[in-house]
Amino acid sequence: MLDKSFQKITSNIKNAITKTQLEIMTNANKKLVNLYYNIGKILEENSS
Repeated sequence: MLDKSFQKITSNIKNAITKTQLEIMTNANKKLVNLYYNIGKILEENSS
């Protein structure tokens, strides 16, 4: 059985990893949305 303090430490580490992964995914999605928006804008401006 793991010591309770070790369990708390590993739980905190897992939470930090999960939080960071979610932040990375959110930022990547924002960048992609902006990229696709700009591509659409460029295509619209040059479709005349």
